[in-house]
Amino acid sequence: MNWIFSRWRRSRLLPGSLAALAIALLLHLGAFRSIEQIAYRSLFQLRGEQAWDDRIVLVAIDDASLRQLGRFPLPRSRYADLLNQLALAQPSVVAIDLIWSEPSADDAVLAEAMATWEALCWPKRPTRSACR
Repeated sequence: MNWIFSRWRRSRLLPGSLAALAIALLLHLGAFRSIEQIAYRSLFQLRGEQAWDDRIVLVAIDDASLRQLGRFPLPRSRYADLLNQLALAQPSVVAIDLIWSEPSADDAVLAEAMATWEALCWPKRPTRSACR
């Protein structure tokens, strides 16, 4: 009788186990990513456009900037000049979304410009917080 019960229990768990295994495999392979992206975009479309906060200014490196300033990556002295120019507007926070992975001759100039900021955020900082 015991063997009949254990066989019956195994046969009931098998479909669920196979379904869970199949879903785990599909998740691992990224099969649901497109569905997630569709849902993400749809939620933003349902929410509608929201007004940009006038207190936020986005300084981006686009194709027009590169045509004027030269090819990417720009010399770090350009970023130092930008930080010095931004200091005149007295922003409360400046965030830099660039990673300077290679050393440069302009590192000292950029470090000097960065040292004057109280609220500067950038991705590669040796400390725990990305902002100081």
